[in-house]
Amino acid sequence: MSVLRPPATDRGVWICAFLFLFAMAASWSLASPYNSAPDEPAHSMRAWAVAHGQLFASHTSDPEVIGGVVEVPPFYAHSDPACFAFQPNQSAGCQELGGGSGTVSAATTAARAPAYVYGIVGLPTLLLQGAKGFMAMRLWQAALCSALIASACVSARRRRWGDWMPVALLIAITPMVVYLSGTINPSGLEIAGAIGMWVSGLVLVGEESIDRRVLGRFVVAALVVAGTRQLGPLMVLLIVAALLAVGGMVAIRRLMASREVRIGAVIVSVVAVLMVLWVVTQHTFATANSGVVPPTISDAQMWRDEIGRIWYLYRQSIGWFGWLDTPAPALTFIAWILATGTIALVGLSLARRRVAVTMLALLAVIIVLPIMVEVPNFRVSSYAWQGRYTLPLIVGVPLLAAFGLAQNAVRRPSSTSPGLLLGAVLLWIGHVLAFAQALRRYTVGADGGVQFWNAPQWQPVAPIIALLVMFAVATAAWLWSNLAGPPCENLSGPTGSDLPPHPEPSPQRAPHDPDERRVVR
Repeated sequence: MSVLRPPATDRGVWICAFLFLFAMAASWSLASPYNSAPDEPAHSMRAWAVAHGQLFASHTSDPEVIGGVVEVPPFYAHSDPACFAFQPNQSAGCQELGGGSGTVSAATTAARAPAYVYGIVGLPTLLLQGAKGFMAMRLWQAALCSALIASACVSARRRRWGDWMPVALLIAITPMVVYLSGTINPSGLEIAGAIGMWVSGLVLVGEESIDRRVLGRFVVAALVVAGTRQLGPLMVLLIVAALLAVGGMVAIRRLMASREVRIGAVIVSVVAVLMVLWVVTQHTFATANSGVVPPTISDAQMWRDEIGRIWYLYRQSIGWFGWLDTPAPALTFIAWILATGTIALVGLSLARRRVAVTMLALLAVIIVLPIMVEVPNFRVSSYAWQGRYTLPLIVGVPLLAAFGLAQNAVRRPSSTSPGLLLGAVLLWIGHVLAFAQALRRYTVGADGGVQFWNAPQWQPVAPIIALLVMFAVATAAWLWSNLAGPPCENLSGPTGSDLPPHPEPSPQRAPHDPDERRVVR
């Protein structure tokens, strides 16, 4: 039994989490056709261009071109997924890949997007060309995202938070999070960074002293979020606001008294300001109608549609793959709705008032933000928001609930308790079914045969059965490592030795924290 017990050191936790998450994300990388992920053609061209020195794309006056023009190899310009995108019953076997040497001019909607993250993702293309370079970029992004989340796992396993935080991570990392990690898309890195911000940030505001290692993880994660996408600075601001609201004035004063925290804040602020300047000067948010007829519905119908889309966007954040043409099976949605709803309701019931209010405020922002962005631009860009854009905030809901439960010393059920095991099995089934359905969609079509591996019309770069087995095993290992792993012993030094594994809450309100609830044991 000890062989199956996950490691109890920060290094062991990081290595295991990285390997399991990378195997899951890499399975998605290998199982997805070229350019099949959301806007992947645009992102891959931008990554290749920036890695090869094209920081600024050529702008054009052509109203049909959104973004700009870059010089890329024919593979990136001509491997068009149009024959199967938006057509769930059409396999990817119809796709023709671009070939040839040299470079050609190609338009990309990501031409004005921030440069530095694309340059990092595009590094493998300096060594590999064509399809190999494309797949190497996917795997490289999968490794980067896995490293960010693995670092969050180390923070989550600190002694005071090691009961609930790892469970919340299992819920926060939906199939969509893993899928985006294994594609060429900045959303994957932004979401992975946001997970790191939430976990390490909650540890920083929840403990009485500051561990430089946790602070370092938080700063790195915040730099990724701030510099990855156009709305990155806003996401950093919202996450930091939620963390400070949870910590209260006591935590704010303690953090601001730290020289290391002030330096980290300055570094993140500089990157955020540079990002805003880039967005403003490069007109990153500039859009064009591009031949799409503007919606002619009434304002009343627009508002009804916007409110109705709230549920649709949430399901996208769980699992809606490809060009929004491949939803996960119903059981996947059921598993995450039950898991998220359970931990959120328990957290709201048992957490202190400050945490509960912050959770409710975060839920309100998650609902309102897409509407605030879409409504002013509706007559031009229609329904532009996607569920993945809100994921940096959505992942914070279960993590905040876990923080509140751990803060109030609510004991987690045993790893072998029927309820927890049932939840883990449901999440495992949800992950595996989502992965299998995506493979089925691309090999024989969404309504093709259940045994799609027997006569596939499209073949991924690795054997189908091998991909299914690798993903299923890696997902099971990921779930077990979070449920069965003890808190990290070697993180209980200067910052944690003074904190018992489950500190007894005071039955009376602390004078400096008038907003805390009385805890009923």
